[in-house]
Amino acid sequence: ALTAPLSIKAEAALLAFPRPSVGGRITNFYDSAGLGSAFRQACKVAGIVGLNFHDLRHEAASRLAPLVPTASLCKLMGWKSIAMAMRYYNATASELVTARRAAESARAA
Repeated sequence: ALTAPLSIKAEAALLAFPRPSVGGRITNFYDSAGLGSAFRQACKVAGIVGLNFHDLRHEAASRLAPLVPTASLCKLMGWKSIAMAMRYYNATASELVTARRAAESARAA
């Protein structure tokens, strides 16, 4: 079984779906191709143009990165190397200043 570390809101949303009486699945896809197809269809229905599933991964990394250590970010995102964190996450200038100041404070303590 695959385990995904979901946010509290995401878990609640999934638990709110009615459970089918047969099989227990709430989706009708079994692989990444099916997921991609379902995502494109959902975007079409919602009238969203130009959004790719991959964009969500980048957004998630950007939101999580300032909040968790890099090694944890890699585990959360399923990356095999720190280099992937550097590819997906682009720290803002203020985040870098905050990190530098935190390091200074820790050193002074």
